[in-house]
Amino acid sequence: MDNLPIVEVKGISPALQVPPAGKIWQKEDLAAAVEILDRLNRRGELEESGSGLLYEIGRINVSNFNGRQNSRSAHIILYTTDDRLIIWGAEIEKWQRYLEATDEQKIARLFSYYKEKGTLLGGVKYIDLKEPQQTIPLPIDKY
Repeated sequence: MDNLPIVEVKGISPALQVPPAGKIWQKEDLAAAVEILDRLNRRGELEESGSGLLYEIGRINVSNFNGRQNSRSAHIILYTTDDRLIIWGAEIEKWQRYLEATDEQKIARLFSYYKEKGTLLGGVKYIDLKEPQQTIPLPIDKY
């Protein structure tokens, strides 16, 4: 099991009732964290240089999922194993509601950083993925 990345999910809302053994635990915040990990894993499998990225993610905090604590703060934050912040933002497929970068842009930006630096560890204090980086020219810009 040495080659299996283990990522802790923190901040899951308390369950009113724990399902019986063998039943699916239907928690939106947990599902959102797992979806991000799944997308990062699939991207890592496609890129040889990105295969180690998931091993550098230590935990995901979903305590502000859907803005339940503060609607203006990031809803999901990833942490590297050395406690650097990776500000994800809203859950997968909800980026447009909050005018964030697309999910594909967030993943591409994270893998681009990883590819350039060779690691997510020890560099910057945080990586902000939620802010759109490119401005889109409007038709009025041509006139």
